[in-house]
Amino acid sequence: MKTKCFLLMLLFASILLSCGGGVQRSQTGSDNEAQGPLDFSAVWMAYQDNVYGYVGDNFERFYFLIDSMQVDAEDTLLYHVWGKYRIKWDIIDYEGQVRIIDISEKETDFSPELEHYDAQVYDLISKWELKSTSICIREGETINGQMASTFYILDGKAVFDDIDLGSDPYCNNQFTGTLISPEYGEQKCRWGAFRIPDSEDLDIGAAEFSPADEYLGNGWWSYREAYREGTEEGWKYEKRSRWFLGEDSLPRIPVQVRPFVRSTEKAPVSVKELLAGFRFGMNDKEYRTAYDKLEKLECDQVKLIIDNTYFHASDGVGYYANGQLYYKSFSLNLKGINGEELTKADFDTLATYFKGVYGSDSLHHMYTELPISEYPTHHWIKDNLYFSITWVPEGEVENFIALEYINGPVYWEVMNRKK
Repeated sequence: MKTKCFLLMLLFASILLSCGGGVQRSQTGSDNEAQGPLDFSAVWMAYQDNVYGYVGDNFERFYFLIDSMQVDAEDTLLYHVWGKYRIKWDIIDYEGQVRIIDISEKETDFSPELEHYDAQVYDLISKWELKSTSICIREGETINGQMASTFYILDGKAVFDDIDLGSDPYCNNQFTGTLISPEYGEQKCRWGAFRIPDSEDLDIGAAEFSPADEYLGNGWWSYREAYREGTEEGWKYEKRSRWFLGEDSLPRIPVQVRPFVRSTEKAPVSVKELLAGFRFGMNDKEYRTAYDKLEKLECDQVKLIIDNTYFHASDGVGYYANGQLYYKSFSLNLKGINGEELTKADFDTLATYFKGVYGSDSLHHMYTELPISEYPTHHWIKDNLYFSITWVPEGEVENFIALEYINGPVYWEVMNRKK
């Protein structure tokens, strides 16, 4: 115990003097004490695949990643950090500083592992100041707050404390702070390893983190799908899709719907024409030509006529394989010349219309809602085509209806290639 107290005295002395002394090796030379200043980078960068977070009062999912950390050359209580975070579809690069502000011994229950290594667990409090380095996307944002971590010293190194990893309330690297955005204002920002601080309403899990149904639409649906599927492949997809917004962000068809949709995998490509001049197999130039022919409206919207109804629509996205379009989406935002708000009745009317186009029997049509689908969704298959419409109440600004067209044979080829 004397050697451990000596370590702490040295650390606190370095804090008070601001000379960056860090935790030093004791004169008794125990193998498990630090050999020079401790590097805490490994503590903060551990288990990053299991870091979850949120911003705002609606628990919008916040993805956080540390790419690299470097201790300051003169002050070993100060670290420089680089990485990225994601909110919705925006991926933002950041840089910043982390300062150690307190270390204390932690009272712990008996652990054979700690007894074996003659190790003591410590609480580590650090102050984080991050700023966005991205241009145009959420430019000028800052994140400030404190992180509470636990570690122990093994072979002269600071080790992330995962000794009680299997226990129900286990957590580590718990960050509590504020995100300040010139565009979106001030929001609370939380993240942590395995659990998130201040998330009682969001996290309803007992043995592990589990988001509540009412917040699935705020970015948590892919986590719920992977959790429900419970396969290694499902978790790989969920983790991979966090930072890649291209083909890896294609909608992952719910487990319960896949047998219905899978028949498109080897179907003949008989359906090519989609909507408003778009078609499967067109190249990027042809896509641009089709888009340019659409009547343009305010706020980067276009005019679409479906079943003799005037819609204000967002163009959505298109994905290509071998230079040919195989995925196309639209978002219907308003209706009528004057831009009236969409209602659930409009969604139901569209569903009736598309039943007449693609079929209403069980071989061609399927309807899902929670817990299978995040929102009410109608699914259709017709040879190679998988088509869906989804009712999304109270989206970013107003209700909207999402339309998705997928060329099944190409889609499944892409998905199989990414396993």
